[in-house]
Amino acid sequence: MWSRTKLLSTHPAFVHTNALEFIGGLLCYIIALTAVSTRPSQFPPTPILRTDCDNTSAIAWFSKMTTSSVIGQNLIRLFAEFMLLSPLGLRMDHLAGELNTKADVISHMSCGKRTRILESLPPESRTLIAPSLDAVFQCEMGASDKTKQLGRVRAMRIHFIWFLRQHHLYGSFFPVNKLPLETLNYFMASYAAHLGTGHTLSARLVKVGTIKTYIAAAASLCMAFDDDSSGRDPRKMLGESNLSPPLKRVCDELKRWEDIPDRREPWTVALQLLFQTNAADADWSSKEAVLSDWFRVMQLAGGRRGEWAQDRGRGLITNPDLNARGDPAAFCLQDINFFASGKKKLTVAQALAPPKAVETVLLKWRMQKNGDHGEEKQFSCNEDDPKLCVILKWINIVRRFVKFFGYKHNVPMAVYRHDDTNNLCYITSADIEDGMQRTAIELYELDTQRDKDDIKRFSAHSLRVGACVILQALGFQDHQIQQLLRWKSDKWRTYTRNLFIMTKKHNRV
Repeated sequence: MWSRTKLLSTHPAFVHTNALEFIGGLLCYIIALTAVSTRPSQFPPTPILRTDCDNTSAIAWFSKMTTSSVIGQNLIRLFAEFMLLSPLGLRMDHLAGELNTKADVISHMSCGKRTRILESLPPESRTLIAPSLDAVFQCEMGASDKTKQLGRVRAMRIHFIWFLRQHHLYGSFFPVNKLPLETLNYFMASYAAHLGTGHTLSARLVKVGTIKTYIAAAASLCMAFDDDSSGRDPRKMLGESNLSPPLKRVCDELKRWEDIPDRREPWTVALQLLFQTNAADADWSSKEAVLSDWFRVMQLAGGRRGEWAQDRGRGLITNPDLNARGDPAAFCLQDINFFASGKKKLTVAQALAPPKAVETVLLKWRMQKNGDHGEEKQFSCNEDDPKLCVILKWINIVRRFVKFFGYKHNVPMAVYRHDDTNNLCYITSADIEDGMQRTAIELYELDTQRDKDDIKRFSAHSLRVGACVILQALGFQDHQIQQLLRWKSDKWRTYTRNLFIMTKKHNRV
């Protein structure tokens, strides 16, 4: 047995095998020799045993793979003893490339566990499921000797298998050679689009470079179990080194969105629900309770910060932001109207009195950035999920305001009672950023130092960005989104990743 150094310097055409695999091959030879010796009539006149080994060294055995080592000397002597005057020949071949990958999967997996799993299935299913089962073992094993990278690749491959299960493709995807390369190209592009909408291991939007790493992990898994001899890469066209056109277009779109200057992250339904959960035990007059209600109503309205809250440093009740007319810029009590069934208008007192008869709310923008002053929008009850019902949130907001100020007009309604001073204060942009960023850190498990740039992207404008994303995910057309969120231009498009899957394949929010 030769060390790798000696081998490459003296016999570059040869390939060595590590000691463990050599022992395995020798044991196979002994078993086969016993069979040939006891039942020679069942074998041809000059039988030859073929064993396959790879060229991967086991670090623990590396120093023992020289002719000067005790184990090396003993293995050679044992091997020679069995080969002398033996009726059985031996051919040891070298495995490389994809065959070597498959061999590693089989050699590292628990054969007993694999057998038990297969035997528990109907006979007609075993052959069909075997490649998929081997894929799972391949995920468990990973493809890197570095512990951290191995775990990352393994997790990404498991995520890919989960993606197959979610889209009912698991049973038909393996073996991969059944699928045309064009189908694989579009399939990988679809997986990239799926990842681009936040369906990642961290359940948040990630950069294009990370998405390409997911795709590479999935592609290597596919290639390991593709029996096509042409060496197909599902990310590329045959014979090409670049990404396939559909995958490249998706990645280019994701990169365009990523490079938007001063981009803001969307305030999603998941973030809203977590914020509401954290604020559930807060006092009704606290900042957390106030933000919980206002985040939801402005999430649906696509509200700008100035339409409901004050600028940084303007939290004093006597110092609200004013519009061009000299009135408070934020929503006041006179800007909201409640209606019962049959479009019957209710007074504020009637709307707040039980039992709740409110079916719709009509919100009025006295002045707004797009110039459509006096515009009104109607909002309805969410009977499917009361936790997210905008009508109940508006009732909370108005009830809180009436307790603070009575039925007074021209006073912004986003008001809370300060925990320390007990004074009434306006919600400001600093309060909004603090609440959003704390929630994003918790939900997405962000690191305050490593992810500080991502954390800063959550601000008051995230509500408007979130409204764009939600409406697009629900399948609203471009002109509808522009109208609902009160845009005169199509600037809203820059806030979304313009992927068809978001309108057709996303779960309804």
